[in-house]
Amino acid sequence: MPDKIIYTVGYSGFTIENFVAILKKYEISCLIDVRSIPKSNYYVDYNIERISKIMNQNKIIYRNYKKEFGAQQTEIKYFTDNVLDFVKFAKSPQFLNGIQKIESGTDLGYKFVLMCAEKRPEICHRNIMVARQFYKRGFEVRNILEDGSYVKQDEVEKNLLEKYFPNRNQLSLFEMQNEKEMIEESYRRRNIEIGYHTDDEGFDE
Repeated sequence: MPDKIIYTVGYSGFTIENFVAILKKYEISCLIDVRSIPKSNYYVDYNIERISKIMNQNKIIYRNYKKEFGAQQTEIKYFTDNVLDFVKFAKSPQFLNGIQKIESGTDLGYKFVLMCAEKRPEICHRNIMVARQFYKRGFEVRNILEDGSYVKQDEVEKNLLEKYFPNRNQLSLFEMQNEKEMIEESYRRRNIEIGYHTDDEGFDE
C-alpha cells in the first residue's frame, strides 16, 4: 500500500511557473482546490478556468472541493457562536465524503495537494480545518512553503503552541494541561480567529 502522504500549498507565494514546478518536484497527481470562491482578482492564473487548464496541460488532475472542504460553509448547524466550527464541520457528510475520496485515491497511488491562497499553513483553513483531519487519520501532512521546502504537521502544531501557550513550561502544577489538550485548544483558538463568520460578506443562511 502506498505511503499516506498529503501536501498543502498556498499559491500566493508562487508565480504559476514556479507553482507548476513545485507540484512536479513533489510528483503531485491531483490538485484539490479548497477555495469556496475559486478565483482571484490579483492572482488571475489561479482562477478556476485557467488553473484547471494549466493543470491539464501538465497532466495533473484538478478538482474543486468547495462543497467538501471550502471555508465558507453556511449551514448554521456547523457554527458555534456565529463562527464556522471546524470540528463540527469535519463530521459532516460532505467533509467525510471528501476525506474518503482522497483516502481511496491515495490507496491507488495518487499524490494529492490541498490548495488555497494563503502562504502560511498555520493561518489557513486548508491546514487548520482540513489537513488536520488527515493528520488525525494517520497521514503525513507536508505543508509546502514559498521557498519550496515543506514543514510537517507537528511543526505547525509547535508553532501554534508557541503562539497560544508561550509560557507553557512555566505553568504551576495546578495550571498544567497536557500537551495534547494545549494543541486542541490552540486549534480551537485559531479556528475562532480565521473561521467564516455569520457577519462576513457573502454569508447567506
